[in-house]
Amino acid sequence: MPTGGDKDSIAPVILKTVPELNTVNYKGNSVSLTFNEFVISDELSTTLLVSPPLAKKPVVRTKSKTLTIELGDSLRQNVTYTLDFGDAIADNNEKNALEDFRFAFSTGPEFDSLMVGGYVLNAINMEPIEEAVIVLLYDETDSLSSFRERIPKYIARPDEEGFYSFTNLAAGRYHLFALEDTDNSLTYNQPGERIAFFDSLVVPSYPEVSGTVSIDSLNPPGAADSLSTAADSLIAEAKSLSGKLKIDSLSSAEILIPGGPDADSLMPGRQTKMANIKPNYLLLFKEITFENFLDNYTRDQRNLIRLYFSNSVTDSFSVNLLTPRTSNTDWSYMEYNAGRDSISLWINDTLVSGKDTMMLQVKYETLDSLSLQAMVSDTLELIYSKPVQKERKRKDKDEVPVISNFTFKLNVQDNFDSYAPIVMESPEPLETFDYSKVQVFQKVDSLEELVPVKLEQDSVVKRIFRIKHPWEFEASYRISIDSAAAKTFAGEPSAPVDKEFKIQKEDYYGTIVLDMKEVPGNSILQLLKNTEAEEVLKQEFIKKNGLVRFTFVKPEKYKIKLIVDRNQNDKWDTGDFDGWEQPERVVYFSKILKIRSNFEIRESWVLPEDIQAKKELIDEDQNEKDKKDKKGSKGQQRSKTPQGSRGSGSFKTTVQ
Repeated sequence: MPTGGDKDSIAPVILKTVPELNTVNYKGNSVSLTFNEFVISDELSTTLLVSPPLAKKPVVRTKSKTLTIELGDSLRQNVTYTLDFGDAIADNNEKNALEDFRFAFSTGPEFDSLMVGGYVLNAINMEPIEEAVIVLLYDETDSLSSFRERIPKYIARPDEEGFYSFTNLAAGRYHLFALEDTDNSLTYNQPGERIAFFDSLVVPSYPEVSGTVSIDSLNPPGAADSLSTAADSLIAEAKSLSGKLKIDSLSSAEILIPGGPDADSLMPGRQTKMANIKPNYLLLFKEITFENFLDNYTRDQRNLIRLYFSNSVTDSFSVNLLTPRTSNTDWSYMEYNAGRDSISLWINDTLVSGKDTMMLQVKYETLDSLSLQAMVSDTLELIYSKPVQKERKRKDKDEVPVISNFTFKLNVQDNFDSYAPIVMESPEPLETFDYSKVQVFQKVDSLEELVPVKLEQDSVVKRIFRIKHPWEFEASYRISIDSAAAKTFAGEPSAPVDKEFKIQKEDYYGTIVLDMKEVPGNSILQLLKNTEAEEVLKQEFIKKNGLVRFTFVKPEKYKIKLIVDRNQNDKWDTGDFDGWEQPERVVYFSKILKIRSNFEIRESWVLPEDIQAKKELIDEDQNEKDKKDKKGSKGQQRSKTPQGSRGSGSFKTTVQ
């Protein structure tokens, strides 16, 4: 049975453009692209980026195989415009995208072709941020306040790797910014938006050409010869041979430029020149701002009120109970989350929590209309609605009433870490807690010996208690909490606890030894989980070169991160735009470390002079696995390929 031929895998080919690519003295107000097949452009309304930005949003129309972009009547004279289509144009059948396509023209006699490029990364973890991020250029003569008040001269959008490029710039010097533009205003006007700025003015240049690449297999038939002389502009998002950016994070990037008159297609590839640029890194951060408001509040249980703010509250935050009135000054206590923008208000007074309706006044610091710090207050009405319960059968008169109690949540288990404290957490604040009713025993042969331990209450979350002790490897222990050792403010006693646990073997753990070199002063060296969240497991504070040891490390995979602690406060700090301070720099060790039991890993880490190094982590274990999988996959593919079938095209690189 006929199969219908090979599946179409070629992107749409441009046959004609109006105006022609890189046209000068263009007087029209629209751009038309005619393709060799029907295309879809549903995403263009949100993806298309015109730089310099227009006063009004372009209108996109499709008729037959022609795509038209109406630019309006706001085009300025003697300006080179760039239309960045991203991957939004695709063929109608197989959705093959015309990747990273850009088109440029000039309304004057000169065609600008200078370039600025680099990466936009999240300052805290050096990862790209795709959503809503734009990069902006302002003239040297613009004040820094222009970032807040007016749209920029040029705009660009980073790709999924965080790479951005301005490809048709006029000569000059520019202020360079990045913005998480949540309201699409092209200005920094929202306190929650993340921003980035480059320390100095940037000077665009035409990239230095270093070689030629011929990609014959990517030359689709039918492209007009008139579109092949784009020797002065950069195409797409600066792609390398494999279609991805190749960049040395410390020195230069390889940028593809359409080749000379022997190039015969507008499509990416086909006689391109390789050019070197030094990337400009932009590190996104969210400023600490005093502009604040109460975002939400709830009372889902009688004795707990949750308050949610747009930003962190300061120490001046306060709560005043309006109704019901009480003489108890300790009617509540507050728990803050790590960011101090979420507050749990526990009601300790049962006469207060017993009321279905409460009135609170909350006071917090924010900025007034003159951007000065001021205290504001909100009055809240909180109504508790008791959950509807199923009707219970009538109690027998001889039935003994059940006394409700609560149970401490404990973290102990078998193979408990020798360095870990026992953590006890109560579900509600406690009115009383008799520490003497908490005991720990060590099993020695058939007997138990009482272990002298000290119970400590957490300084922030008062419902959490810890027992720290040098546990013996492979030893067995038992923790016992007597009945009614603690009582909540509602009078609910604690349930008895009796739980056994065993300590992990000593040879289960591994050790990491890092020989730190070129340490840039006060720094925080962190051992992270190999997950997206990168939970900090251990950290050391260092000031100079030398050996750093992480002991009792579980046999898993880990990342290593260094924070340059500029202000020596033992934590990472964000940036400040008005103070022109960058966020504290972070850098990652280039390898993901796989730890084995009873094994010591030694690594030398020479920290780069430029701490703004792109995050590229090598997982040698995963790479080896991928190679084996790929080798097996190729073997299976060869066994299934009919003799005489045509293979894929090859890449050939030549240096001029």
